Amino acid sequence: MTFWESVIFWAVTGMFSLASARLMMEFKKQVAIRDGVRAILRDRILQNYNHYCEKGWAPFYAVDNVTIMYNAYHALDGNGAITEIYHKFLQLPQQEP
Repeated sequence: MTFWESVIFWAVTGMFSLASARLMMEFKKQVAIRDGVRAILRDRILQNYNHYCEKGWAPFYAVDNVTIMYNAYHALDGNGAITEIYHKFLQLPQQEP
């Protein structure tokens, strides 16, 4: 291998190493963002559930909002623990008793 071939080889290898490190860093950030959003969605679903269970009913807009949050939560690989809460929430009357 000539001198210039070695220089080019090591330059390309270095660029791939930098690109790989940057991709790994971005991947870790994406995982952190996904986990954070999932935690916020879980918290908001639980807060809505507790709030409207105390009231004994949930207006249609709250049900719609919780449904959107639930679908997003599962799209972000949320576990099934919230599913039971969600189904209980859906059983609340949608009009004030």
